[in-house]
Order: sequence, then C-alpha cells, then structure tokens
Amino acid sequence: MVAAAPGPGEPTALRLAGRVALVTGGGNGMGRAYCERLAAEGARVVVADIDTAAAGAVVQALGHDAALAVGVDVRQEASVAQAVDAAVRRWAWIDVLVNNAGGGVQPAKPLSDTDLENWNATLALNLTGCFLMCRAVIPVMRARGYGKIINVTSASVFSGATVALFRPPERRHNLVAYVAAKAGVVGLTRALAAEIGEHGIRVNAVAPGYTLTERSKGMMDEGALAQVLQRQILKTPGAPEDPAGAVVFLASSESDFITGQTLCVDGGWVAH
Repeated sequence: MVAAAPGPGEPTALRLAGRVALVTGGGNGMGRAYCERLAAEGARVVVADIDTAAAGAVVQALGHDAALAVGVDVRQEASVAQAVDAAVRRWAWIDVLVNNAGGGVQPAKPLSDTDLENWNATLALNLTGCFLMCRAVIPVMRARGYGKIINVTSASVFSGATVALFRPPERRHNLVAYVAAKAGVVGLTRALAAEIGEHGIRVNAVAPGYTLTERSKGMMDEGALAQVLQRQILKTPGAPEDPAGAVVFLASSESDFITGQTLCVDGGWVAH
C-alpha cells in the first residue's frame, strides 16, 4: 500500500532526522550549501573548516543545537583526528562524511613546468585529505554498522580541463595536478566502496561542474559564463544548491542500494 502524499500545510518527513553529518570545507561556497541542506533535512551538522570564523558563521546561522564548528586542516593527520573526536564527543557518532575540502593549489603551468612542491601540495589538499578523513571516520561508522561517505570530486576529471573558464584563459588547461588529484578521489571512492561495503558503509562521489559561487565569479574572465552555457546541455548556470541536492540524496536512505558511484552534477557539460 502506497502512503498518501501529505496534504497542504502538512509537514513532510525529514530525510536525515537523527543523523550526524561532518562536512569538510563547510564554511564557504558549496560546502556551506551542503551544510545548510543537510541541516534543513534534519541532520546535525559538524561544520569543519580551516577557516574557523567562516565555520562559526555557518553554525550561528543554523543554530548551536543543530550545528558544531570545528577547525580542521585535512592535510594534517592530528588535526583530522581532533575534528572527528570533537564530533563524536558532541553527538556520539557520525553517520555521514562529506569530503568537500579542496581546491586548485597548482599554478596554471604545463606539466613540464610544474615543480614537485606544487604537485604535492595539490594532491595533499584534494586527495590525501580525503584519505585521512575517511580513515579517521570509518571506525566510528563500522562500530554502528552504517555510514555514508560522499567524496566531492570534479567534472574536470572527465573532460581533462577545468569546467569554468577562468582568468587568465590558460587556466582552462594546464591544471594536471588538480585533475589528477580529483581523478584519484574517484578511484578512492570505488576501491573504498568495495573494501567497506560489508560493514554497511556506502561510498559515493559527487562531481560538480561549473558552479556559481562568490569565489568562482571573481575568477571568471569576461564572457566566460556565456561560453560555459554554450557547451552545457542545460542553458542555466549551476548553483551551490544543485550539488547540495545530490549530497542530500546520497546521504539519505533513498540511496542505500548505491555505492561506488560518481554522480556528475554539471548541467550536461561532460555529456555534451
């Protein structure tokens, strides 16, 4: 028997009521949108960010009963352990991990001109940080026999170039370290899903395309948005709420039979 849809004015069930979600890089941009959407669905959210002021502002907006701000540098093992410990001390467990922290560290240079320091820095932030967070959270999830790990990669993995057209124009390419790191996140997602699925932990990834955030707006060259939309199948710019919807879906019980997958949220950029 199918349950009747709620009538006008009737509350709908919150998909994440009672869940605890930890979001890295949760203080700004898409990370903040993830925190807001998870909280709107009833989750208690740990806003983990190296920018503690930004994390605190998100918690202030969401309410201290629903959210906790913690400082974390995902590149540092001790910092990651402290962030996870703070979450467990507050709410006893972690149901959902969103590995969102990351960004382009490597300057826009051909691979032949990329030095090892920048290569390592880019991988540390975008791939090693994901590894460290997963490793720290898995024991907590395994003890309960349940968990959702959502790794944020990039649609650039499937196109070989950044989705946005940044300023200067050469930043569209020559970002091998960033694309390689984000491709590593896809591989980590698949391998980890196979490794820990028997413990009731699902591991998936979200690959946003070009998304309008305050940071990306400031990096765009003149006319760039029009060029992005020309390539996209859907002729509207992505907003932080778009990948946030995918994150909520993967965090909810609606995706319990999905693991090891990467969901592109890119308006058809890769498919075109």
